[in-house]
Amino acid sequence: MPTPEQLLNSLKRQETRQGQGRLKIYLGMVAGVGKTYAMLKSAHQLKEQGVDVVVGYIETHGRVDTIAQIGDLEVLPRLKLQHRDVEMEEFDLDLALARKPSLILVDELAHTNVPGSRHPKRYQDVLELLGRGIDVHTTLNVQHLQSRADTVAQVTGVIVQEIVPDSLIDRADDIIYIDQDPDEVIARLHQGKIYPPEKAKAAAGNFFKEDNLTALREMGLRLMAERVDHELTEMKTLQGVPLGARPHHRLVVAVFASPFSEYLVRWTRRHAYALNCPWSAVYVRTSRPLSDEEEALLRKNLETVRDLGGEVLEIQDDDIIQGILTGVRQQEATQLVLGKPRERGWWWFWKKHITHSLIYGQTLVDVHVVSPPEHAAKNLKMPAKPGFSLKWPKPSALGNSLLAVGVATLINLALLDYVAYHALGIIYMLTFCLAAIFLQHFSLTLAAILSALLWNLVFIPPRFTFAITAGEDWLMLLMYLVTASVIGTFTRQLRRSEERLREQGERTEALYHLTRTLAGARDGAEAIHLSLEQLKTELEVDASVWVLEGKRRLEEARQQGSFVPSDKEWAALQWAFVNRQAAGRFTDTLPAVQGHYIPLMDQTGVWGIIGINTTPLKELSTESLALMQAISQQLSFALGRYDLFRQLQTRQVREESEKIYKTLLNSVSHELRTPLTAIHGFADALITRGSADPQVSEFAREISQNAGRLEQVVKNFLDMGRIEAGQLKLQKRETDFEELVRGVWSRLKPQVKNRQVRLQFPSNPVLLPLDSVLIAQAIENVLKNALTYTPHDAIIDIQLLTDGRQARLLISDNGPGLGNNPEQVFEKFWRGNPGKTGGTGLGLSIAHAFVELHEGTLLAENNRGGGAVFRFTLPLKEIP
Repeated sequence: MPTPEQLLNSLKRQETRQGQGRLKIYLGMVAGVGKTYAMLKSAHQLKEQGVDVVVGYIETHGRVDTIAQIGDLEVLPRLKLQHRDVEMEEFDLDLALARKPSLILVDELAHTNVPGSRHPKRYQDVLELLGRGIDVHTTLNVQHLQSRADTVAQVTGVIVQEIVPDSLIDRADDIIYIDQDPDEVIARLHQGKIYPPEKAKAAAGNFFKEDNLTALREMGLRLMAERVDHELTEMKTLQGVPLGARPHHRLVVAVFASPFSEYLVRWTRRHAYALNCPWSAVYVRTSRPLSDEEEALLRKNLETVRDLGGEVLEIQDDDIIQGILTGVRQQEATQLVLGKPRERGWWWFWKKHITHSLIYGQTLVDVHVVSPPEHAAKNLKMPAKPGFSLKWPKPSALGNSLLAVGVATLINLALLDYVAYHALGIIYMLTFCLAAIFLQHFSLTLAAILSALLWNLVFIPPRFTFAITAGEDWLMLLMYLVTASVIGTFTRQLRRSEERLREQGERTEALYHLTRTLAGARDGAEAIHLSLEQLKTELEVDASVWVLEGKRRLEEARQQGSFVPSDKEWAALQWAFVNRQAAGRFTDTLPAVQGHYIPLMDQTGVWGIIGINTTPLKELSTESLALMQAISQQLSFALGRYDLFRQLQTRQVREESEKIYKTLLNSVSHELRTPLTAIHGFADALITRGSADPQVSEFAREISQNAGRLEQVVKNFLDMGRIEAGQLKLQKRETDFEELVRGVWSRLKPQVKNRQVRLQFPSNPVLLPLDSVLIAQAIENVLKNALTYTPHDAIIDIQLLTDGRQARLLISDNGPGLGNNPEQVFEKFWRGNPGKTGGTGLGLSIAHAFVELHEGTLLAENNRGGGAVFRFTLPLKEIP
């Protein structure tokens, strides 16, 4: 049986994928094996099945077969961008999101976008499409995988610049490997079917060699075998099938502010994937401050860990060895990955000491010592470390240093006649040790040098000269300086640790104080003010918060704070709000702007956005980033708490109103139903029997029609009451959805008049488990709405689609549309045009409720060409 942890991880993965699109990758060893052709061929088959397929971006490279394969597929126009006075074309992400097809084709997943695009990489565009619920089919060559890039460079000698994180492989719902024999690929290259002749000649002598293609083919096949093994293991685990005796592995890689660490991370990810085991990275932050270049490199390395699906663990410890072992214990790791020291000089000995101690000084974990390949080692450039900054001490500190040395000298002069000059050095050393408690490093060094010079000048014979004749005096003075230097170094390290602990304590205290003050804040405005003040105090930056306060659109949000973004900044702000991810500077989304935008949200929703003006920050350290995220999280919790309190108050008022409303509505509805039934029945009897007077027959028909309308109104009231009371029970049966729609339409044909109605259904029947009466009424209500509010010469389209997972019914018209807030049409008693006769504003609300009872959705949108679009979505499930 699967363990609770395995079940929880499976549920978490399913919850993460809920509401997102499906990703299908066509993987190959190199360009020209037929990935794009296969993807287009599959797209045509899906289109024939009724799937809404759109070509977002296809790179044909002039290949005739690929161009012909596009055929009649809808192709989105490309986005034109200017870069260095050259017009370039890119995938138009905004247009694709506005079109929102069921499936979109996006070629070349590893492509780097033109500077000025929303995302630096195309795979980030794909992730945004998936996050919006759009299925994506894409192509990828195996050499572009981040964890395989080093191996590819070793085998082929070509350094791949465009890479994608391996998390895309983990994210993919399906991977199709397009395999082809290397000889066939080379033949296609020489025939000009992959590249133009001038480019094909260069490729044949460089990348498209038979041994290179064979190695890449093996790499791709091995990757697919590992993926199949992972899927089989997970399936057996969840089904409780015994897997046999498998060793438990967990890898941990030690990460530093070093360019070599990125290679180590990729190496660890590659081996963890082969072992089918978890992995993580540990970074030990010491009291030594990092330079801006080191901080940027460290942030890049940690982002690489997260991109490849690893967990980052940061340990605070001045002892790097013990810090790494602490991380190993916390992660319960079985294997530790270290880099082989490559630096020279004293730093090489220190790094060698770390590696040597972790190999031979512990028995907790096995150690891998990894050396970068020669091609990568040549390109590694170590970041600049913080230089030694000579800061002249304050006059008070300098005076204290001179005072301490002067007092020691006076004491030694008083003891000179009673104590040998050798012992007087101990007085200086004692004074130096006491001064180390109070003096800074520079003042302490100055005191050590002055005391040594005075000892030599005044007390060591020959006196009042700097000459030293005895060898033991040279040794004694040298030992004094070495001891003073060691004490000074340890004192400096202790002060650094003290300062770091004090800074951490101050920040922890500040966050604790913020948490307490936010808990006592009267409302959201005060909580926002306190958070912005905290950011100003800790990071010296201006910020603003856009809080929704029940609004749906960011443009309607209330802004509070001093940071006013420009139009370009507003695009990053909007993106962070829609996608619920950080955007702006120091991120991969619109990094050219100056603001850093973090969504304020929790599991229940988004409460707003905080925008931080990062112009004063040259680099963003991991500590500063953690502080910003902590303040944002605390503010999110506070805003969520205030919103919950506001909702509770509103709900109490609403419940009282609903109680009175339901009582009155049920009473009136039941009282009206009996007389209306009698009126309708007698009117129909008069019509049936006929009358000699034509006017009487006309009056009877008018009475019957209006009585029928009133009966429908009463029925809507009663249906709404049953829905809200939870008394509506579904009677599901297997139903032909097409026949159901046609039946509803046939009943409404007399009301069509001069309107043009276009029906489109798939060739295969669509069978759904439905309560046919309720769904028919929902469709009828939507169609009646279209017939009521469209002109007599309008066009109404009814289209039924299916993609194998769900059925979608689209009812669109070219009428007046739904205004600025289309979803408002589903509110009770809301009418778009109160001047129109008939209707109570309940029909669409009832239709929406009936569809939701079937675990489906009913959405209302404005048609791009004018008019309205209603989208029914019903899941294709087995009949319970």
